[in-house]
Amino acid sequence: MTKKIYFDMDGVLATWNTQATLEQVATKGYFTKCKPMSEMVNAVRRLISENYPVHILSSVFMDGHSMQDKIQWLKEHIPELKLEHMHFSPYGQPKADAMKYISVEDVLIDDFTDNLLEWPAKAIKVYNGINGTKGRWKGFSVHSNTDPELL
Repeated sequence: MTKKIYFDMDGVLATWNTQATLEQVATKGYFTKCKPMSEMVNAVRRLISENYPVHILSSVFMDGHSMQDKIQWLKEHIPELKLEHMHFSPYGQPKADAMKYISVEDVLIDDFTDNLLEWPAKAIKVYNGINGTKGRWKGFSVHSNTDPELL
């Protein structure tokens, strides 16, 4: 099976607002208004243009609109991403559980250490200026403001 590169959205492709309350985050349309993290979005777009198998794997609230909000955001900021490459897992559950098959060569790029530690294949942590305060991640990492060419 071909190696796939799975990118998280919140805190990786879209800026996470640490000041937002749970009620605000759960409001319809919240995710559509998140600002893109331009270096990471540009890196994803470049990978897609070079025919890398880029996928999104993002957690969503089971509220009937969070998934659609995230799909809308992706269509606006990464229009070349195929709908069938957008995957969503219920918030609070391991992301690997949302996938039928994960190759040992598949890569998850995420900002949340628990997601990375639970991933059964390769994992890369994204430091975004608001995470990485506990020092639990010991694997590969990148900073979200790294030049897309280097990413």
